[in-house]
Amino acid sequence: MLRLQNIVLLFCFFFTTVFASAIVTRDITTLVDSLNAEGSAMETLTTQTSAFTSADCSVLGGLLTQTVLLENKIQQAGTDIAASPGSLTALECDQIKTAISNLLPAHSLGLYLTSAKKPDFIACGLPMAGIKDGMTNMRAKTATIFTNLIPKVSGACALSIRYSRNALLGYWDLAITGYQW
Repeated sequence: MLRLQNIVLLFCFFFTTVFASAIVTRDITTLVDSLNAEGSAMETLTTQTSAFTSADCSVLGGLLTQTVLLENKIQQAGTDIAASPGSLTALECDQIKTAISNLLPAHSLGLYLTSAKKPDFIACGLPMAGIKDGMTNMRAKTATIFTNLIPKVSGACALSIRYSRNALLGYWDLAITGYQW
């Protein structure tokens, strides 16, 4: 009887480990894909250098909505990874690090330009206080992502992710400051 219990426990452990590993793989894929999509959305916004037309306003609204939805997906994937047992492998960490690194230039320019595009946002009917509140909320979500990820990584990859966190949060801070009165 004891032997049967041990076999059952072994199978339970095996399937739990495989299931948890599959969830982490799915979450990492979601995280990486969403980070890449958010970078593309920001890049699209920054390439719009002329004053916004009414057509651009609908594109802007779509981009802002897409960015919020992506940020929510990223945050959920980070939370799920944090809740999973064990640490991320070097390969998993490298995938995330690469996606975050690819996101940084678009966010740097995109968040910098949000201040320059203030008149366009006003022309599109977006209230400044609403934009500032939205950016503050997004910054908090970004911070949560890193709070969840950093305990799961180690070594050089962890240092790189910490550096990216500091840079990305700094970009958010500059953009939010641009909406002070």
